[in-house]
Amino acid sequence: MKKDPYNSKNNSDCERLVKLRLTLAKTKAALDSLVKGGESFNNAHHLAQHVAQIVRVDPSLYRKPSTPQKELFDSYAVKLCKKLPKSMRSAQLLPAEALTIKLSEATHRISVLEKILNNIPHCSTPVAVVTKTNSFLYEFETTCKLVETILIEDQYLYFEKGKLMTRASMTGIPAELSDSKTCKPFLDWRHARNTHTGSLSTAELEQSLRASTQTGIGEDD
Repeated sequence: MKKDPYNSKNNSDCERLVKLRLTLAKTKAALDSLVKGGESFNNAHHLAQHVAQIVRVDPSLYRKPSTPQKELFDSYAVKLCKKLPKSMRSAQLLPAEALTIKLSEATHRISVLEKILNNIPHCSTPVAVVTKTNSFLYEFETTCKLVETILIEDQYLYFEKGKLMTRASMTGIPAELSDSKTCKPFLDWRHARNTHTGSLSTAELEQSLRASTQTGIGEDD
């Protein structure tokens, strides 16, 4: 049984979101514990190494810009570190309540995304659509080949200006059997199959589909 790539991607996205949420929760718990214990660190680098050891992640996780992990880490670093770069000192301008709200909003967004991804249906529908499309193309190809065989064998049928014509009329005067709009898909298919250098004109294409007994009879370009 083939692995469903669409479903695998959804599962992977869900796993990443769950992992992110768990990492944030562990990081916050570790930082809260350090603040309550009155711990102090020389700089953010030392703090990051200490927290990473507790959470069991790479310290660089807290240095990646524009990530929830760094935003959470920076908000606590101002309380726990003696020396901070200017980029981190700006976090002091935000009150604790605002930081708590921002973290809560981020956690809420993660929860919403998890629910959306969990509710996405499996890839059965897209696969069914692809299968149906492939089936249609095969049937269309088969039908076109059948039509082509009939046109070559029937000396009374021919194309003229994109229309299917017949000489087998009661009056003997050529009559239209099908208009150009209806015939266009077949003529396009037949044109696409031409592998010769250049491409056939409409008149040449129509002529190629006439029975051998009719070849040479004049027609409009």
